[in-house]
Amino acid sequence: EGLYIFEITLGYQVGEEEHMTVPFILRADDPDEAEELVHEYLEINQLAGKFWIAEITEPFEPEEYQTHVDEGERERWDRL
Repeated sequence: EGLYIFEITLGYQVGEEEHMTVPFILRADDPDEAEELVHEYLEINQLAGKFWIAEITEPFEPEEYQTHVDEGERERWDRL
């Protein structure tokens, strides 16, 4: 379990068009670790090269993130 929560959005291509997934959340100690964990996930699931990281948010403290969700300021996304 990382110290912070990040929202990650992946990009993918269908034909000539680029699309983005809905965000998901990930716990990591810093942005570099978050990126490494996403790349590991893509490799393990044989998705590397088909998806890429389109966006990583700034880190949230877990309590801060939960407050944003509770107040309706952020969606409750699935966890990677």
